[in-house]
Amino acid sequence: MMEYRSTAAWMRTFATLLAAAATLGLGACGGGSGAPNNPNEPGPVIPAALQVLPAVSTAYAGVPATLTVTGGVPPYRAFSSNPSILPVSQAVAGDTVLLLGNVVLGDTAVSITVQDAVGTPVTAQVVVKPAPLLPNLITIKPNTDCPAGNLCAGGTGTASVVVTGPGGAGIPGRQVRFDVITGSFAIQSSDPAQPLVQTLTVVSDQFGNAVVGIAIPVGAVTQIATIRATDVTTGNQVTGQFTIQQITSGAAILSMIPSGNTTITGPLKDVCSAGVRVNFYIFGGTPPYDVKVPFPDAVFLNGVPVLTNGGGFTVTTNGSCFTTMPFSVTD
Repeated sequence: MMEYRSTAAWMRTFATLLAAAATLGLGACGGGSGAPNNPNEPGPVIPAALQVLPAVSTAYAGVPATLTVTGGVPPYRAFSSNPSILPVSQAVAGDTVLLLGNVVLGDTAVSITVQDAVGTPVTAQVVVKPAPLLPNLITIKPNTDCPAGNLCAGGTGTASVVVTGPGGAGIPGRQVRFDVITGSFAIQSSDPAQPLVQTLTVVSDQFGNAVVGIAIPVGAVTQIATIRATDVTTGNQVTGQFTIQQITSGAAILSMIPSGNTTITGPLKDVCSAGVRVNFYIFGGTPPYDVKVPFPDAVFLNGVPVLTNGGGFTVTTNGSCFTTMPFSVTD
């Protein structure tokens, strides 16, 4: 009987161990929320592939350009294979790599490598080209419908620039945009529905010449007008000024620019102006022109009499105080 009881005790102990093992097994296999192998739990986020766009591009010397970074793990770093030609900032601002190429004599290929925060690299190819140059002025030529030799009211003319390369040779096929900035004139268009426009893009010819026609309305008064030419690809631009002369019945009207009132003030409330120069230009009538002021000692007049049409004179303040100083011009 003792042996029987001992066996029974052992069996009870074994059953208890089995029950405990079963409990431990159930605890390990259960599927409460938040368990590592929950099939409903989203997996880790995989970033999009790192890219630099455009992958192949052209930059012009001295003209700002950009590359855009997408994907990967920000922040990004950038490196240039030729910093002397195309330097870049190593720390990328947001997703934009700023480019500003230095002067080159010919097309120069440069690799820009961008690396994300985990070290993944990607490379873009940039070709740095010499920037086409515009002259420092716009050539304005009146047609023969202006008797005074200047662009005139009711007349026409041309505005032109020459697009050149670093060696000075003209570059054909460049798009150049002309814009009216100030003045009473318009650019002639080949569009019958809109023959006169404020902006027009043309293509340079085989010699690099870009030319537009300009037209002045009949009622235009004597004034200085401003026109601008821009190389569309690079953004290089030049601004020029020209004179429009008032014409009535085929004769140039005696006129002066700037017209109207010119205001000059002293440096302090009770101190009058001294040493300030204002240039005036006379057109029309019959030169030479005589200029007179009612108080000759109150200002200095230089360049009087004016000997030619379109010639100028200078009024310089000398410290005298006055409220109004009219002056007359006689041809």
